[in-house]
Amino acid sequence: GECIPNIAILGSMLEIIKKENLDPEKCLFSATMSCIACNFPQFYKLTNLALTNSGIKGVRFVQDTLGPPTCMNVPLMLKLELSAISIIAGIFYKIYHKYSAYEINKGDSKKVLENAFISLENSLSENTGVFKTGGKLLKASVFMALINNEYERLKNPSSDGSKTGGILKHLFERTHPSKHLITALKEIRTKFESIPVKKTIKPKIALIGDMYIKWNTMINDNISELVEELGGELLMPSFTEYAAYNDLRNKSISPYLYRQLYVFEKSFEKVFEGILDSDFEPDHEECDRYARDFGLDHFIPGEIEINAGKILYMHKNKSADAFINVNPVFCCPGVISSSIFRKMQKDLGIPIIDLFYDGTNRPNRRIIPHMHYLLKNKINR
Repeated sequence: GECIPNIAILGSMLEIIKKENLDPEKCLFSATMSCIACNFPQFYKLTNLALTNSGIKGVRFVQDTLGPPTCMNVPLMLKLELSAISIIAGIFYKIYHKYSAYEINKGDSKKVLENAFISLENSLSENTGVFKTGGKLLKASVFMALINNEYERLKNPSSDGSKTGGILKHLFERTHPSKHLITALKEIRTKFESIPVKKTIKPKIALIGDMYIKWNTMINDNISELVEELGGELLMPSFTEYAAYNDLRNKSISPYLYRQLYVFEKSFEKVFEGILDSDFEPDHEECDRYARDFGLDHFIPGEIEINAGKILYMHKNKSADAFINVNPVFCCPGVISSSIFRKMQKDLGIPIIDLFYDGTNRPNRRIIPHMHYLLKNKINR
């Protein structure tokens, strides 16, 4: 019961089922069972126990929705659709913060973001999803072979493309995002580019830490808005970084998921080249090397290594001026990472601000003095 995200997710689920009078047998709970340094494996068990004790029966549980295609509890195309949507949503929030920090008319970026999700929903519903499959099912083994070849082509662009070229063409025909979706994304890009912005210099603040806290504005008390109010630009991570990193560290079992997400990310990021270049997802293999070189080389991967690798990567590439590390109170990985980050802060000479949330205090106030000097130093440079 000490894991706040676990309790929050469970409470929200119980409230929605009762409030909306939903039929439990038509409800689906997707939970990961990934073996990382987190309470993920307990989500399924606690939720199942709570639903039973609440008299709610019939909810179906799906594990590892973004897992390898050979995992039989979720259809292949559903896995691909969910992976792609997660990546697109992450890109939307990245570009939103890229513009909201500099917009002249307050609220323009938020309106475009809201319309972006509506446009995405319309495109998906009108054109039967993300991928152009021609109504045919694609075998998991075939898809994995296509992904592996496309991954090698992207990682080694100077290599002979005669073999991968044919595979790439087939990949585009069968599993590449549909033209309708790409057109919708290009239109969304145009709408963001039409937002009037001020050309000014601002410190870039990267948000790291617990996956749930980073994206839950209620629990993190709208840390993104405060960063912008204090004159900074917030750099958001992707929704899929945990899935990609976990599979990367366990690639001896299956390298599929990391390669799938890498290929998908490049497909969608290509639409936003020229806007988000420095904010695209870093190469997790490179981040992993940095973390290992720093001494973080453990058998069980987790958010400590994910965040440490990102800090080292972004510092080397000079893409962030400071980091805000957000975690729920009692989070074991969060407590350990905060102690490790003290050494990293000293070694790298870059601020890493630790914030822990319990729903009662106001930890965001701690960033105010940091933002004052970060903004002052940025202007003086």
